[in-house]
Amino acid sequence: MTDKTFQRQIAWRAAAFIASMLLLFSAAAADDSAPGGKRPNIVLILVDDLGACDLVYSGSPYHQTPHIDSLADKGTVFTQCYASCAVCSPTRASLQTGKSPARLGLTDWIRARFQGGVQPTLVDGQWPYEKNGKNRLSCPVNPIQMELEEFTIAERLKELGYRTGYIGKWHLGTDEFFPDKQGYDVNRGGCDLGQPPSYFDPYYSTSTERDPGDEKKNPRYRITTLKPEQTGEFLTHREAREAVKFIRESGDKPFFLMLSHYAVHTPIMCPETVRQKYDQIKQERGKTNPNLLKPFDGDRDDLDESQQSNEQRNPAYAGLVESVDDAVGIVLQCLVEQALEENTIVIFTSDNGGYCGVTDNFPLREGKGTPYEGGLRVPMIFYVPDALKKSPTAKSTDVLFSTCDFLPTLLDFAGRPLSEQELQQQNLDGKNMAPFLRGETAAVEIDLYWHFPHYRREFDPYSVIRTTDGWKLIRRYTLSGAKYELYDLKSDPQERTDLSIQKPDKVKDLSEKLDDWLKRTGARIPI
Repeated sequence: MTDKTFQRQIAWRAAAFIASMLLLFSAAAADDSAPGGKRPNIVLILVDDLGACDLVYSGSPYHQTPHIDSLADKGTVFTQCYASCAVCSPTRASLQTGKSPARLGLTDWIRARFQGGVQPTLVDGQWPYEKNGKNRLSCPVNPIQMELEEFTIAERLKELGYRTGYIGKWHLGTDEFFPDKQGYDVNRGGCDLGQPPSYFDPYYSTSTERDPGDEKKNPRYRITTLKPEQTGEFLTHREAREAVKFIRESGDKPFFLMLSHYAVHTPIMCPETVRQKYDQIKQERGKTNPNLLKPFDGDRDDLDESQQSNEQRNPAYAGLVESVDDAVGIVLQCLVEQALEENTIVIFTSDNGGYCGVTDNFPLREGKGTPYEGGLRVPMIFYVPDALKKSPTAKSTDVLFSTCDFLPTLLDFAGRPLSEQELQQQNLDGKNMAPFLRGETAAVEIDLYWHFPHYRREFDPYSVIRTTDGWKLIRRYTLSGAKYELYDLKSDPQERTDLSIQKPDKVKDLSEKLDDWLKRTGARIPI
């Protein structure tokens, strides 16, 4: 252990101790707000790469998601929910900490050990820059973990007496940064991998098509924290089984369960019988729309003026989505069987927009990794039992919600709301939506920001502001300076008309707000 790592751990422990004293001080009063004096259980289901339009309730004409749709019928659907980043690791770190990726300095997906992930050496206390060729800007190097100093949602809830469990994809660092080092009592599947080698038990591929998939050539490419149990069992169903086990073993203790599915990330696969079912559905739909019989070649959902409807048609991907729906049904049924449904909050969301290589995000533009709505907007259902509400709440809302909001919102439901002063002192970027979800007050809305100072395929590094009144400014960083795109999402939700030339004053105003936020969060800009 280096001196620097040791100092970080000492600092983290000191911060955790101080925070725990503050939390314990208010514990007795907090218990009175829960039904029967017991804090509510929390199940947060996070899906990987699930698009905003991939579910029946959100507009999918092809996938079948009855259990998720049932949850949507009971809970509040947020139609304007946004991931903190258009790629996975930054969003996941933001969810755990309540901080924006820009503030964390973790702004890109983390390279696993088998991918050659190496922790950069700090220069004057900051991550260094890396060159990207003579025709590109230098970009800040991304760290390969979420630091232990960060006070996670799990650590905060543990101080309130919660049993904490993490099941599925973590992707926030190697062994010493796994979920069990970040406040989770149980870890089943969380490791440094961003995707599974295979979705079928034993969960690693014996294919020789690519070296990382050959476990003999690269034994690190496997889920080290989930030992194979039933040959051929599908990973999403295994995660559901582990979730049920965690819930049952929690007994009378309140629990916080993060069920973080590896699905629906690549590799795209599902049981053959399920794939055949969706292939037959595609053939039937193709009788009225010949486009649906074409292979899904992964074209981006760019400005295609001729497209009039969503054309999802990937049978294997549909089967992978169905596996997530199966898991949701299994968990919900377990809550009913354990008589926990009236004291359990259930949340369903995704870590970024849908990957255009396998799904269609229409009517949203583009997809994963991009600054457009298809990359940033995600599905979100927030179910709060009636026993925890003051009055009935809306079934659907266009109120803005961001990944950063989960931490302060869930702490409030657990009986330990953070004051505005605490939010500022702890450099948290999220807002507390619990009073709105309980039917007590109107929703608090703030402008949303993103910062992705990296190149992704043909896309330049970018920053984004999305205001509460529907304006969206995209700033691209190029060798010739900043370039802007401006959209009015209220009148142009598909981002078809760039208004940056017509409205220079609006660009100037939003650009100044963006600069202020980048400065406040310590964001690192490409140079």
